[in-house]
Amino acid sequence: ALLLVAAAALLAFALMRDAHRAAATVAIGTVAFFAFGHLSNLFGARVDDRLLLGVLVAGTGGVGLFAFNRPGRVRAMRAYLNVASLLLVAMPALTIGYQVAQAASVPAPVSESVPDLSADPVLELGPNVATRPDIYYIILDAYSRADSIPGFDNREFVEALERRGFVVPAGARSNYTRTHWSIPSSLNLRYLEEDEGGDRGAGAGAAALVRDHRLGRILQELGYEYVHVASGYELTSASAIADVRVDFSPEGLLTTVGAERGAGGAVFGEFTRQFLRTTLLRPFLPGYFELPGNEPYPWWHPARTMETFAFLETVATEFDGPKFVLAHVVKPHAPFNLDQYGNVVLDPLEGFADDHDPGVPSAYVGQLVYLNSLLLDTIDAIIEGSAQPPIIVIASDHGEAPDLEKYNILMALYLPDGGAGVVYEDVTLVNMFRLVLDRYLGLGLGLLEDRVVGP
Repeated sequence: ALLLVAAAALLAFALMRDAHRAAATVAIGTVAFFAFGHLSNLFGARVDDRLLLGVLVAGTGGVGLFAFNRPGRVRAMRAYLNVASLLLVAMPALTIGYQVAQAASVPAPVSESVPDLSADPVLELGPNVATRPDIYYIILDAYSRADSIPGFDNREFVEALERRGFVVPAGARSNYTRTHWSIPSSLNLRYLEEDEGGDRGAGAGAAALVRDHRLGRILQELGYEYVHVASGYELTSASAIADVRVDFSPEGLLTTVGAERGAGGAVFGEFTRQFLRTTLLRPFLPGYFELPGNEPYPWWHPARTMETFAFLETVATEFDGPKFVLAHVVKPHAPFNLDQYGNVVLDPLEGFADDHDPGVPSAYVGQLVYLNSLLLDTIDAIIEGSAQPPIIVIASDHGEAPDLEKYNILMALYLPDGGAGVVYEDVTLVNMFRLVLDRYLGLGLGLLEDRVVGP
């Protein structure tokens, strides 16, 4: 945009031979060009784009004619206009600089006893592997282990899982206490690099590790179809490698077939589409630039949670195998807008208060209880609809309890044909899928040291 405006200013100066007139004319035209889409969004359906276009062109022409015929007025205003222009350039420049700095801080692999998986040539099924079972990875946000939920005994749910054939390690732990560290680590089967004084894996670095993660790459290379269930949360909504991405909106399911391109990966990527839609080109853009008529639910919305589980119940029958399904559900994490009966509050800043329901000790527990019922229904549907017994991995990214107990997480694994025997009591997330891939696909990845990292 800066280059195009500069070129327009030089062309105007060549034609007018007056720097002030040229600058004023281009400035007025630039404001109109880049303001159109924002004005259209502001007025919405109340004002037709064609009417708005006519008014804006006429108004811009009038102001431009005034500036062209009154160069003295323009010269008097130039200092104020220059300051305003610098501010308008500085604000996005600072944002861009911050994002570039974050993107440059992507953690590098840690050299452990097992080599970095990105360089591991052993990406073929083991010699004794006859089948490739479907694999489901359901990440629950801030779901504490049964012994780390204050004032509540969650053993009834754990026992319900065990009756269905799950193994629930009594000492399961997360390696990190933050979502932006934990999920990239579990999906890449390794610890994140220790940055001195830095925020390991935070921001754009963490997003890059989730958009293109090693677990998905391994399974795709072994013939799995990767189905990515968007969370609405910035970290886990997008995927650069998924074969199918699904999202949820008030008007139904939004499905994207094929991997999404990362930022800067395509000339007409999502950023470019959004950018051009805010300009005067908006009424003339082809259908490719149109956004869906319905926007996806935000990450906190209770309807997103319920529709995610409803979709997971259909995957076994709607998608041919073998398939790998990844779903991050940002629950029972706050806001607590679901109670134990499934009643909802649609204000993310409000949610249910701890004293809303005397049947539970807190709003967190109320939301967790309802989540348990959704999980059990989904598990039953997946198992019943699968042609062969699937692998179902349910794990939290971190717990809700404070201090060291925040490492204590729910982890439950449905591992058919005797797979439960490979799970040990104090397993951590970094080794969870190493166990699964070695047991069922014969990859021979081995285990890393189980440890917790950070505060």
